[in-house]
Formats: sequence, C-alpha cells, structure tokens
Amino acid sequence: METKFKRCTLCGKEWGTEEEFLSDRTVHYNGHQKNKKKIPLPTGTDGLFIFTHLIDECGTSIAIAVSKFKEAPAMA
Repeated sequence: METKFKRCTLCGKEWGTEEEFLSDRTVHYNGHQKNKKKIPLPTGTDGLFIFTHLIDECGTSIAIAVSKFKEAPAMA
C-alpha cells in the first residue's frame, strides 16, 4: 500500500508528496498554530500548519503537523 503525504477529509483529494501538496494552487496557506505549552503530542511539539483546500466542492481546512514537513514551507 502506497503512503500518501495528505488526503483531504472532505473531497478525498490525495497529494502523494510534500512537493505536490505545496505546489497545488488550490491549497491556500492560512498560518501556523503554535503549541504554546510545548505539550508532547504524537505529531510533535512544533504545532500545526493550517491550509484551506480552495475548490468549489470542498473548502475544508487541512491541518498538518510541522514535523511532517522536511523543512518549514516558504510561504508568502
């Protein structure tokens, strides 16, 4: 079974790699949710990056642990 980088929980769109996800023009970066208390979580202690999947049939928010990225995304 092939592992995907991320799957949209609403529309089911799958991104195979980090690069594919970050280069998708339908994915909008909203910001970072910091883990202020540095509570150990299964996703790490660095918090979450929040994105929105901007297609008409979807519009869901997508949270991805910072630790899942090879490097912090360079988003404008």
